[in-house]
Amino acid sequence: MKHLLPPLAAVLLLIGSTACDTLNKEQEEEISREELEIAGQIIGSSLSDTEEGLLSSLYDAVSEVDEEGIRSRIQNQHRDQEQLRDHGRGSESDYDYDYNPETGEHTVWYIRKFEGPLITRSLKVRSLYIYTDINGRFIQFPKRQEDRIETIDYKGTREGITEGPYRYNRFYRFNQIYLDGLSPVSPIMSLTGSHHGNGEMNAKVMQRDMVTSRTYELDMDLDGIRIDKEVVRENGSLEDGITGFISYRLSMTRTVNGETFERKLSGVIELTGDGSALLRFDKLREFFRIGLATGSVDRPDSTDDSHSGRPRT
Repeated sequence: MKHLLPPLAAVLLLIGSTACDTLNKEQEEEISREELEIAGQIIGSSLSDTEEGLLSSLYDAVSEVDEEGIRSRIQNQHRDQEQLRDHGRGSESDYDYDYNPETGEHTVWYIRKFEGPLITRSLKVRSLYIYTDINGRFIQFPKRQEDRIETIDYKGTREGITEGPYRYNRFYRFNQIYLDGLSPVSPIMSLTGSHHGNGEMNAKVMQRDMVTSRTYELDMDLDGIRIDKEVVRENGSLEDGITGFISYRLSMTRTVNGETFERKLSGVIELTGDGSALLRFDKLREFFRIGLATGSVDRPDSTDDSHSGRPRT
């Protein structure tokens, strides 16, 4: 009989361990679902044009600047300034400009504010541009010499707050974007670069009628992104003409009863060329669809947008 106890104890220990593992797995999945959804909200906002994310920086990157102001190469072809304000781009104030002929750097500073029925935002922007022609020569007057621009080397910081019906975000963002193929002879623009952002997000999650919050740090790497200029001309938006992949690394933290919890996620964002992107997580099957204009976040098989972060129209 003395030989039966260890195997029996081992069996009991295994059963207890299995039960604990099952319970922990269920708890982990429950936590993971909430964390995936707030991660989607953070990344959606960080990509969004409306919430001054990467797409907004891209619109600024393809703009032309001088001492009189900033002019978009894309949206101004289709909308006047009043329509741009209605669209949610906002307007600039406290604008300042400097050009360094030795380095080719155009530097601008301004404050951008917007107040609408669905979203409000206020931020400080600093952007640096280097425009060059097909021979690599600096372009001093990009508005006058628009057809000569072949590349734009852009670096920009954005610091501010956006607030909408489904989320509040206080953030700092730094984007580096290098664009090639802007001259009329090329049908495709290519884009490389990176994004770094940090801040605090309060958002309503899709699965529950509740608001959750995280502080976060996000890094994205852009390589081999393509922009079809004909599609952009036809649709009047960069969102519909951009394709490629972005890798990301996201770190989120929250504090509960004085204890800090951290979650790290990574994966790939696929820009699909139809105004949206697919957000995928490493080692997980679940994914989200993000609207690049508004930063809306949905499950592709979901028909309920009520908690997705999508502004209602």
